[in-house]
Amino acid sequence: MRLNNTKKQHPILVFDEAQLLSHPALEQLPLLLNFDMDSSTYLTLLLIGQPLLRRTLSLQHHEALRQRIAVHYHLEGLSRAELDAYIAHQLKAAGCSQPVFDDMARQALYQATKGIPRKVNKLALTALRLGASRKVSSIDEAILMDAVAEALL
Repeated sequence: MRLNNTKKQHPILVFDEAQLLSHPALEQLPLLLNFDMDSSTYLTLLLIGQPLLRRTLSLQHHEALRQRIAVHYHLEGLSRAELDAYIAHQLKAAGCSQPVFDDMARQALYQATKGIPRKVNKLALTALRLGASRKVSSIDEAILMDAVAEALL
């Protein structure tokens, strides 16, 4: 409250990977937000996590916290076109000027990851490593599918 009143600063508390918070820890979070007495918000709380967080917050014993959540936002995976642009950008940033994944490999990459960037990165890196070990200049669908099995996606 002092930061808001005297220094005109608004604190933000961020919990990344919030799906890993225990139920007792989640039950304590509403206490941090109980200062909303005079229509002023003294703290912004951001809970960032995987889909398990949404399911956890839907449990009845987290009702007090759920009532204090003003905004929910769920990031979707990349579209196929966005995935192609993402791969091209990442390869360009790595200094590669030619396409490395053929069209069928990119389609398999999209299907296996549903466009979720973390999964895309893991699978693409696994495929690139397999391709390098096989001394190929391009990643095809067969290599990508081997990478799926190895990456456990």
